[in-house]
Amino acid sequence: AELRQRIEKIRSLVDARILRHYDRLMKGQPPALVAVEGDTCQGCFMRLPSKFAQQVRQDTAHIHTCTNCSRFIYVM
Repeated sequence: AELRQRIEKIRSLVDARILRHYDRLMKGQPPALVAVEGDTCQGCFMRLPSKFAQQVRQDTAHIHTCTNCSRFIYVM
């Protein structure tokens, strides 16, 4: 019960559009959050465009999604 309360509190801090996308991904093709190793998305194992991968590495203040599978991505 305590964990559910903490989850709901955190979810209330996240933008509704991002949360809907996350929930849709978790329902259809989990995991919704995957790493990028090299220039490869670890969700769909497709190589990201080099320019986009570089942007993801440099722009850590924004939330990025894979151009192929739409999962949320982060750089290792």
